Amino acid sequence: MAYAAAANKEKPSFYVAKSWHNRFAGPRGANLSAASKKFKVKIKLAPRETSDTGVYVDGKPNEVEEVRKYFEGILGFTIGVQPLSVQKCKIVPLEITTLTKDRDSYIEMVKKYGVAVAFPRKGTDGLTMIQGRSADIKSLVIDFGKILQREIKFEAQEEQKNDDGGNKKLAVSHRRFNKAHSRLNLEMNEVLFFHPREDDDPDFERFLEVLCSADHNIDVCVFTITDNRIRYALADEARSGVKVRLITDNSQAEALGSDAHWLNDKGGIPVKVDWDPNEESHMHHKFCIIDTRIVITGSFNWTRHASDKNYENISITTNKELVKQYQSYFNQMWSNDKSIVDISVYQYQKSSYQ
Repeated sequence: MAYAAAANKEKPSFYVAKSWHNRFAGPRGANLSAASKKFKVKIKLAPRETSDTGVYVDGKPNEVEEVRKYFEGILGFTIGVQPLSVQKCKIVPLEITTLTKDRDSYIEMVKKYGVAVAFPRKGTDGLTMIQGRSADIKSLVIDFGKILQREIKFEAQEEQKNDDGGNKKLAVSHRRFNKAHSRLNLEMNEVLFFHPREDDDPDFERFLEVLCSADHNIDVCVFTITDNRIRYALADEARSGVKVRLITDNSQAEALGSDAHWLNDKGGIPVKVDWDPNEESHMHHKFCIIDTRIVITGSFNWTRHASDKNYENISITTNKELVKQYQSYFNQMWSNDKSIVDISVYQYQKSSYQ
C-alpha cells in the first residue's frame, strides 16, 4: 500500500483484528494523534475497505515496539506482529443469542483475546467467522463451548457455506468483520467533527463504519452525494443484500460529479428526487436510517469537500424515539409524498415541462 512504501515498510508493523480498528484509533483519531506525538512517529491504519488488518508505523524498531505496547495498554489485549488468520464455525442463532445476551460480558470475553467475531447476518444460517491469532481463536472457541455446553468444531474449507447457507468455497469477507460490533445492537450517541486543519480520516472511517453496519436496510436522504467512497460503500451494501433507498435533491442529482444516477443505474439502488418545476425549493435534508435502529444526521453533505475542507458535524444516535420519527418521515416521503418522484420520472417530467 502507498503508506507502507512511503514508510519504507514491506509489511505492517503489527496486526489488529478489523473490528477493533475504530477503538484503536479512538474518538476523532485521538489515540493515533496522542501516540504519534508521544513517540514522534507516523501511524496509519489499513483502510477499512480492504482486508488488511495491519497497523503501519514509520519509526525505528524500538519506537515501533513502544507504540505496540502503548496500544496494548489502551485496548487491553496482546497485539501480535504476525498476520492474523480466520477460522469459521457453526453457531446457530439461538446460541448467538445466548453468547451475546449480556453484551458487556461478551465484549470482555472477545476483548480478552483481541479477536473479531463476525456472526452471520440475522435471518440466515451461515457460518460464524473469527479473525485473530490462531491460539487466541482456539481459546475463544473453547470459552464459547463452555457457555454453550458443547464442543465447537472449525469447518473444513471445502465444507464452508456463504451467508445464505449455500455450499461453496467462501473467500474471507472483510465487510463482515467491520460489522462485528455493530451487530450487537450497541447504543450509540456520539458526534463526529470535521475541521479543515485537522486529520479527519478517523472520523470519516467511523462514519463509514456505522453507515455500512446494516443487516437489512439503509434509507438515505441527503442534499447531494458526490464522494465516491460513499458511493461504492452503498453499492457494496446493496450487492450484499441490504435494501438501500436514496432520496436526494433534483438539481444536485443532475450536477457534475453527482453519484445519484450511477447508484440508480449501476448500483442497483432506487433513487428518488424532489420535483419542483420552478426550482424554488431544495431537498436539503442530511440524514440516513440504518435498520430502523441508527440515525446519522448533521451538517455534513456527502461530498469529499465536506470531509476534507469544511467545518462539519455528524451526529450518530440509537435513541429509539428519534429513530422512529426519522423512519416514519422517510417512509412518508418515499411512499406518499407526490413531490418526491423516481429519478427517471423526474427526467421525463423535466423534459415535458420544458
